[in-house]
Amino acid sequence: MNLLGIYSLTSCTLEDVIAKNNLISERPDVILNIVDGTNIERNLYLLTQLMELGILIVMRNQYVRYS
Repeated sequence: MNLLGIYSLTSCTLEDVIAKNNLISERPDVILNIVDGTNIERNLYLLTQLMELGILIVMRNQYVRYS
């Protein structure tokens, strides 16, 4: 399952609703959460929501430096 571009499981956008429903119904063994280091606060909010689901999370920091 690939849920691109979500920042919250409580938002009202269609993408966020689909993501939350898939995570709850499918119950994956692990979640790979790729965090954008340029907006850490927004990404850590999603991380705390994912942690509340009780699913193992592997986190990767994606920080891109532009010249």
